[in-house]
Amino acid sequence: MNLALPLIIIICSFAQGKDSLMEDKMRNIGLFALEEIDKDTFITRLAYDSKENFMKTNIYAPFSLHKCYLHKDMKEHIQKLAKILKAKNLKLIVYDCFRPQAAQELAWSIVPDTRYVAHPKKGSNHSRGIAIDVGLAQENGESLSMPSLFDEFSVKAWRDYICPQSQTKNCAHRNELQEIMNQAGLKSIKTEWWHFELPVSNQHDYPILSLP
Repeated sequence: MNLALPLIIIICSFAQGKDSLMEDKMRNIGLFALEEIDKDTFITRLAYDSKENFMKTNIYAPFSLHKCYLHKDMKEHIQKLAKILKAKNLKLIVYDCFRPQAAQELAWSIVPDTRYVAHPKKGSNHSRGIAIDVGLAQENGESLSMPSLFDEFSVKAWRDYICPQSQTKNCAHRNELQEIMNQAGLKSIKTEWWHFELPVSNQHDYPILSLP
């Protein structure tokens, strides 16, 4: 008797059960999974679900956070975004979405510097579920070059940075990303080409969220 197959089934069932439990938790606090909208157009590569980030720490591992979740008020914008991307034969690389408050506190304990991490008392719009960090990719999933790397804290990351002549395509890609996200009704910020938010007059209308 081959014992490997039953073991694989048990492991897969356990993983699916954990995913279902997490999604129930997220729904209970008003969030939805990005993959509900489109599994193909959005490529999730959460930067903080690995050690390959500026903190050199996986701050999402303690919370078993491996997918992109967003506030339900973002849903119509994401649906529109998927249509725009498909029409252009492009995909979106997703670097960050909802960040539980405890993860924000963990990030602050590692890098207690407001130049890089929002103070937990002030809160991040990621912890409200109304912010998303993204980049562009070709239809085959290959990322398009930008003026800087994601989470590079230099003037190259600024929305209006002017590329040198040899790198004009990088700025063209960034500008296309800005245009696409704006068409979907999301707003950008000055210092991070990758960061987009729900356009709200008062971010505090959206409470900082913690996992139940």
